[in-house]
Amino acid sequence: MKASRGIRVLIIVENLPCPFDRRVWQEALALRSNGYHVSIICPKGRGFDAAYECLEGVHIYRHRLVEADSAFGYGLEYEQTFAAELGRKLDLQVVNVGVGGYGTDQAALRLEDALHKLERPVAIVQVFLSAQLRRNVRDYRPHLALRDGALALMPRASGFFAGLRMRDIVVNETPVLFEWQLRESLAVTRAIVLDVGARVRARGAALAFLVVSFGARSDEEERLVQAVFAGAEVPFVEVQVDTVHLLPYDGHPDAVASRELAAAAASTLRREMAPGRAAAALPQTGNGH
Repeated sequence: MKASRGIRVLIIVENLPCPFDRRVWQEALALRSNGYHVSIICPKGRGFDAAYECLEGVHIYRHRLVEADSAFGYGLEYEQTFAAELGRKLDLQVVNVGVGGYGTDQAALRLEDALHKLERPVAIVQVFLSAQLRRNVRDYRPHLALRDGALALMPRASGFFAGLRMRDIVVNETPVLFEWQLRESLAVTRAIVLDVGARVRARGAALAFLVVSFGARSDEEERLVQAVFAGAEVPFVEVQVDTVHLLPYDGHPDAVASRELAAAAASTLRREMAPGRAAAALPQTGNGH
């Protein structure tokens, strides 16, 4: 690297503190040793809680991290979120690619992209909510659909009828599924679950689908869950979150519920990672919502 005296470099780290994030820290030290003035902005945590310190000539500015756009992290400091709790329980580095409001197909596509970027994924958690059955048949966006028995990525609906407001209300906004929509959604959702299982196994990683309900699950909801997962030979665990442990301002799990969800996912993953059950070894995991 060519020395660059006096040039300032700012490194922004989204979800791990420095120097705990060793990759970023080594990059910062390499830049500093070549004459750059290096500053890092990163979250607090993992024992690195000072708002500012200068280590080995690198200026580090830390802030509290509040998750607001990843799975099960709304309104919580990162250390309290489902992802952080799961990482501690399994002693793994977590890559959280979950996004609130996603359908099962969007989560699967995001997972597929993440798997290509991970050198050695060890454990994967994908969250399933019954509300995703509604999201999985919306066609105002590119989406996965079954065509001749195989999953295919379809473009968003187009043409004259797709632009009709009444059609959009029926297909994309009505908060219920008509019988034909439910059949379509169950079929494509089950196909996605099977595809995720195959992709994760192909990478030698353990898998757990976390099937979450808020409050007591109705008989109809249980029937839908079984229609997706029964006989699929894909590990899943059902968790009922007590509504007293939902954040009052947005309805997402609080810190207590996040710990319960992480414990359920960790228990399932440990079984899958046990000798003879999976070819994976610690550490690294991903999450999806």
